[in-house]
Amino acid sequence: MRRARQPAVIALLVALLAAAALAIAGVGAAAGSTRIVGQWSGTMLPNTGSRVRAHRLTVVVDSGERAGTWRVSARCRGTLRLKDISDGYHHYTEIPARGTTCAGGGVDCLMRVGAHVLDEFVSRPGTNQNTTGNLSAVRG
Repeated sequence: MRRARQPAVIALLVALLAAAALAIAGVGAAAGSTRIVGQWSGTMLPNTGSRVRAHRLTVVVDSGERAGTWRVSARCRGTLRLKDISDGYHHYTEIPARGTTCAGGGVDCLMRVGAHVLDEFVSRPGTNQNTTGNLSAVRG
């Protein structure tokens, strides 16, 4: 009688282990969907009343999501430093690179939305260059 139960118990244990593995993988995939590590690029559009033109922006968020870089052009670029995370947004302070000829220096707010990153840029007080964009992952 004992031998007849062993295959059933083994099958039950295998099924439970498979279910646990799927549950853990599902949780990992859901958590990963909020990550913004990588290179993202898209068009930033001026918000109502903003004194800036639409422009292409590329951001690179480093592993750990605490720092990165931003680039509009060779003369308009710099680094990102994580200020805080709230309401689903990573808030990065833009630090213009030496020799940069654009305003820069605002706060770049990035939030993962599906396969894209929503970028809400809040310019420094007095510069009125607020923009919004939907950035896509840059492949290889």
